[in-house]
Amino acid sequence: MKRYCCLFLILSCIGLSLIAQDSTGLKKISFRILVTDFDGKETKGWLSKINDSVVVVSPVPRHLFDTILVANNSLREFNYSLVSAIKLKRKNGAGRGALIGGACGLLAGIAAGFIEGDDPHVPASQDFLGIGEAFRMTAGEKAIVYGFSGGVVAGGIGALIGALAKRTFAIAGKKKNFDDMRLSVLDKAYRH
Repeated sequence: MKRYCCLFLILSCIGLSLIAQDSTGLKKISFRILVTDFDGKETKGWLSKINDSVVVVSPVPRHLFDTILVANNSLREFNYSLVSAIKLKRKNGAGRGALIGGACGLLAGIAAGFIEGDDPHVPASQDFLGIGEAFRMTAGEKAIVYGFSGGVVAGGIGALIGALAKRTFAIAGKKKNFDDMRLSVLDKAYRH
């Protein structure tokens, strides 16, 4: 019976890994974009599409490479040779930063509370005001307090960092700079 169970587990693991992937692994990702041309004119919008020489900007929020049709006259195409700089910012960066920071702070606070352990008992001979046991905490109570405070503080820091995180690419009309920017965007857009 043990042999059949082991064989079944091995075959199920192998079978799960053999399932064909019929998609490209594209994430649903959105970028705010600010395109600056050589005259200093700035165009704000959402990154709609990017290929080897053109970046397409949409005035309405949308995911990168999304197939939802937008009125063609509202899409703006910019050839790399006419672009001075491109500034990119991920959508919902503050929320994502707060979530990641809060989770890390919560886990670190809980771990610190349990590692610190229980507070020692205060002997009556050293308790001058009679409140020595009032502020004594167990490891579980410390984990709750440290976890909550760590989650709040780290979540706030993560939200601040996420809100301020932007990347500016100096294109200067050069193909190499545009390709570096394009590869950076595509690296974030495709799952690895």
